[in-house]
Amino acid sequence: MSNRVYFFLEVKKRELLSRVFASIYLLNNNYEVVIGKKYSFQSYLKFLQNGIYLFKGFGSKNLFLAKKAKDDGNIVIGMDEEGLQNGHHQEIKNYERINEDCMQIADLFFCWGEYHKEEILKVFPHYSNKVRTTGNLRLDVAKESFNRHLQHETSEIKKKYGEFILLTTKFSSSNSSGYTEFPEKHKKRPYDEYIFQKETMKKTIEFIKNFDKENIKLLLRPHPVEKINFWVDFLKKNNIKNITLADENFQTNSYLNACKFNISSNCTTSLEAAMLNKKTVNFLPFRDNSIEFELFNKISLQSYSVDNLIHVCKNFEKNNESLNMDNTERDYYIKKYVGNYKENCIELMIKELEKLNLDAKKNFKEKDSKRDFFHFSYFRFIRKIKNFFFKLKNDPMLVAQAERKFPGVTIKELYDMFKMFDFITQKMGFTVDIEEIYPGCILFKKKSLN
Repeated sequence: MSNRVYFFLEVKKRELLSRVFASIYLLNNNYEVVIGKKYSFQSYLKFLQNGIYLFKGFGSKNLFLAKKAKDDGNIVIGMDEEGLQNGHHQEIKNYERINEDCMQIADLFFCWGEYHKEEILKVFPHYSNKVRTTGNLRLDVAKESFNRHLQHETSEIKKKYGEFILLTTKFSSSNSSGYTEFPEKHKKRPYDEYIFQKETMKKTIEFIKNFDKENIKLLLRPHPVEKINFWVDFLKKNNIKNITLADENFQTNSYLNACKFNISSNCTTSLEAAMLNKKTVNFLPFRDNSIEFELFNKISLQSYSVDNLIHVCKNFEKNNESLNMDNTERDYYIKKYVGNYKENCIELMIKELEKLNLDAKKNFKEKDSKRDFFHFSYFRFIRKIKNFFFKLKNDPMLVAQAERKFPGVTIKELYDMFKMFDFITQKMGFTVDIEEIYPGCILFKKKSLN
């Protein structure tokens, strides 16, 4: 019997590729992997074989499932997907990025880097034996060494768009697909982020309108949970010709590889660009020291006004050197915040997983129960009914946001994604079997090539 790792997914475009990549290394180390949304695991946990649950967030909303998983005989590991920017000890404590009860339940907590670890231990010094520095899985697929193998996508993008500057927006609050006005219940520290985004978005719109007068092509790639229709309508209404919405079928990293340089605002795409040795501009027309982030400022060229940003774009070829970064300084700051800058996060995680003894857990379940055609059909029917009432009871915008975050994934889509990694799996000597064992819970198993 293989041990199992359970990955929670929330935002498909941001997380799925990296979890597939991580699964390859886990399969090679004789683990099985199951991916799914938290809702799916919550529904079928009692039927699932025991394993290792990797939580992508560890705030109080995760306490119920963490306790349920632990009581059922599983290993529980915490992470904070947003810990890079929200990992300061005041954020952790005041806005409960990490819940005390969750930490008590956890077997381990995987953090972004040494800075994140230090900040966590300022709040939870008594859990120092649980905190490990591994980095983040998303950054495993944001490395130049990895992306060299995916040049086919980069070539397709260049063929489709030619030369372009990439603008990646991060207006997940101010242009949220889940609400129009910022929810009253969130008006603490996240409200500062909302104001920051709202004011920066105004200036970004001003930049786009003025940029369209230049003879330079720009591709706009919004954050995965933004309202895409806002940008479609905006470009059409203003008859903007020189700016195009990026095709969502390509990976962000492939766009970063294909572009002249990247423009973002306080966003992790600047880090991903730097890790790909791509030049990046951090556009900060609205200043707020409580929101701005040291790492992004240190690895990017700073632009504080619309006029300056247009100047940077117009004079890119002439003043290319102004976008160059000092590699020593860049490496210092990335290493400070990112534990997997030089190594793969998943390989660091596996080293920690190998030290755990899952078999010693009480009431250990060695296999799935009720895993047959009859029960699958029954569970799928119940799931459809629940989804119907979820859509009926909830605000349509919140439903739209949920569907935008994770519109679902097909078995064919996953096989195609694994095919992107043939250059790894063939060297390792296996291929992958994929099966949906319960609705929304998809199992990856290793199948030998011999």
